[in-house]
Amino acid sequence: AAPAADAAVTPGAAAAWTVDKAASTIQFTGTHTGKAFTGRFEQWDAQVWFDPADLAGSKAVVTVQTGTAKTGDATQEGSLPGAEWFDASTYPTARFEATTFKALGGNRYEATGTLRIKTTTVPVVLPFTFDEASGTATVAGKLELDRTALNMGMMSDAGGDWVSKAIGVEIKVTATRQG
Repeated sequence: AAPAADAAVTPGAAAAWTVDKAASTIQFTGTHTGKAFTGRFEQWDAQVWFDPADLAGSKAVVTVQTGTAKTGDATQEGSLPGAEWFDASTYPTARFEATTFKALGGNRYEATGTLRIKTTTVPVVLPFTFDEASGTATVAGKLELDRTALNMGMMSDAGGDWVSKAIGVEIKVTATRQG
């Protein structure tokens, strides 16, 4: 059976932002045969409602086209869309939805939500910084995921002998306040 389409997004109550995708990146890092690699997703969408004065009304939904993962390595790029990893032909999108935000002091915040890859959904916490000037915001955040908890690479490399179990994800986003 084909997977269900991503659910419609109910807007947050806080200020809405338009992400400048040309000035924003979603990267991932890890090691493959002992060597560090960095990859990125070339196609993704983000819907963001965020206001430091209205954290309860803040929300973010990011949908990533998993088949657009690029690392610059032909072997990795050949494997990533496959059934064992992202299975992009069956599950073309991954979805991060943050529904709880917490102030950590200064420009530091924490978003708590869920990440779905294929049929697995895991809780995630994304610490990030938020800086705004003249209606333009810059956001930077990092988190670490355990790919085995997301059922990725489990047939050939469950033990992490070839590809690190720990995969770092780093976001850098530039956005403008709507209205």
